[in-house]
Amino acid sequence: MSLSAFPWQLLVVSGSILTSIGQIFNKHQVHKAASLQVSTYKYLSGSILITSVWLATNGMLPKSWWIFVLYGMSAGFIVTLYTKASRYSLSKSALMSPVTQIIGIGIAAVVLNEWRVFDLSTSGGVQMALGLSLVPVLMWLFYEKTIEAKQWSTLMWIVIICLSIMRVLQKYFLNTIAPVQLLMFQYWGSLTINLLGLKWRNHKFFIGKRFAVTGLIQGLLTSTAILLYFTGLKKATLSQAGLLRLPVIMTLTILFGLFIFQEFKSMTRKKWLGIGVALVMAVLVVTANH
Repeated sequence: MSLSAFPWQLLVVSGSILTSIGQIFNKHQVHKAASLQVSTYKYLSGSILITSVWLATNGMLPKSWWIFVLYGMSAGFIVTLYTKASRYSLSKSALMSPVTQIIGIGIAAVVLNEWRVFDLSTSGGVQMALGLSLVPVLMWLFYEKTIEAKQWSTLMWIVIICLSIMRVLQKYFLNTIAPVQLLMFQYWGSLTINLLGLKWRNHKFFIGKRFAVTGLIQGLLTSTAILLYFTGLKKATLSQAGLLRLPVIMTLTILFGLFIFQEFKSMTRKKWLGIGVALVMAVLVVTANH
């Protein structure tokens, strides 16, 4: 039985859970090496796994395959930025997901004709509009006038814009090729850009056996998670898949960051209020009927 036989809701939720678990490994890794070193092991094992799945299923190359390679290299750069940003705080980085989601849906409303998401004549459209209005509130609650916070804020804004565009491209590409094909190009392109980055920055590839094994496990988890999500995304709209994925990843990642990595010690009342606002945003977008 192929993955496409399962309901898109189950695929998206399963992929989101695995993504959150993968973030635990990522958090452990980012404090032991540079972002490029962390990402390289992840892409290496993920590329091998996804290529094996691709060969076992169809093994065909789509037309204009080089476009997907360029997309993969761009995706690798974006994920490396996110890895660097999560070095500051896993939980606060995860709370930027609502912003990325709403911006992505806004772009999809125009580019992919999903504008009905914002139809104010429906209850779902009203809820999405309310969620959008909470974005500047969330950003204010998590803004800090410190050097570290400024770095985090700048990095996350770059990641937010790039991820929003990338999500729309993913849905656009999935309308023409299979999920495993898109993910294979994404991972090999990302691995290529990471290896070039390691060479340019003169970083070592092998740091230690434990670091390598952890990175390879993270890659297997992450690649499987994305394959599940891509399969669900191909069957659903970007709005549907994204709105279901958001609360699962956001909630689990925040809980991991606060309680496993003890990040709750740095959470002020203002930031706790930010968590509440983020949860309200999640409820608004998840319960919206379209």
